[in-house]
Amino acid sequence: FEFKEVDESFILRELGSLKTNKATGLDQISAKLLKDSSSIIASGLTKIINASFVSQTFPDVWKKGKIIPFFKSNDPTSPNNYRPITILPIVSKIMERIVHRQVYEYLQEHDLITSEQFGFRPKLSTSIALTQLTEEILHNLDNKLVTGAVFIDLRKAFDTVDHELLILKLRNLGFSKSVINWFTSYLSSRTVVTSINNSTSSARPVTVG
Repeated sequence: FEFKEVDESFILRELGSLKTNKATGLDQISAKLLKDSSSIIASGLTKIINASFVSQTFPDVWKKGKIIPFFKSNDPTSPNNYRPITILPIVSKIMERIVHRQVYEYLQEHDLITSEQFGFRPKLSTSIALTQLTEEILHNLDNKLVTGAVFIDLRKAFDTVDHELLILKLRNLGFSKSVINWFTSYLSSRTVVTSINNSTSSARPVTVG
């Protein structure tokens, strides 16, 4: 798998489709500003994104995130009752969407996503997964067979993603060396700050997730 360069018209459409109510990252560049100035900045942003692919590096300034703790329920004094929402620069999200689209198309074309995966795939859902499981169990009952199942719920699942294992997985899936280098850059040297009530913490490194 190799990245494909994008053209200015594509970036212009991406900027034009931005939702202006999106939260602003540490760079303080709002979605409204990007959308309103799309005709002016599309050319420059296209060059930056394509240069990122060619140089196999992800801009460091786009790696800085801001965490907003979102209260869920129960005891408000317990950190476990807050869901951390990380807000990244909006331009970095545009590039992530481009990469996601290209990677997903590659995985689909080469049948590298199992048909049993229902999460993070269009037109699929947990309801469909339950329906398929139910049909499988009923089929086995009709044929006097026993169904065995293991249910695993990973707590804070996204935080369990190991970066080194992810890179190894991409390599095994046929991603080129240049793409591997890009993803290595994308995942490395990331930092976040936590913002609560107009107070902001010092930056902390992100090594998983």
